Amino acid sequence: MKIIRKCRRDSSYIVSFVTIMLFASATLSLAAQPVRQTILFPDEELFIGECDGFDIWNISDLEIIVTTFFNNNGDFVRQSVMFKVSNSVYFNSEDPSIYLDGGPGEVEIDQFNATTSTLSITGVPFKVTVPGQGAIFLEAGRTFIDFNTGEVTYSGPSDFEEGNVDALCDALTIV
Repeated sequence: MKIIRKCRRDSSYIVSFVTIMLFASATLSLAAQPVRQTILFPDEELFIGECDGFDIWNISDLEIIVTTFFNNNGDFVRQSVMFKVSNSVYFNSEDPSIYLDGGPGEVEIDQFNATTSTLSITGVPFKVTVPGQGAIFLEAGRTFIDFNTGEVTYSGPSDFEEGNVDALCDALTIV
């Protein structure tokens, strides 16, 4: 399962996210106190982008912490999903010995509000820094989705979102 960020990446991400939300709310709706679940996905692989002659892949350990909130009647009100990425490595598909470490601090927080039918996504799920060059691949800022209107707004650097992988390709090219 590749749950990582934003509904526009792949419909399987939305299906996975909604499945987690429905499972958590259906099985836990009798409680009035927030309920927390932790799901671990070691060695998750994610396609990042295409370069000339190779692809960029990321492998990392993914910890998903789902906190579901209910009102006093036990009705589902909102859900917070935190994606914590660790041991993140970006590598050249043709020569995996050429790689860059991701992070530190690759974290994303998704807040779904059932009352307003909105989703707010914040954090830094992708971050690659090269000494002397700074961040060469960065996804940060905020995404806001209003499911009532279908409006989606983005702010902040979005290298993954926009497919800006040139600097990453250069850093992972066989010399």
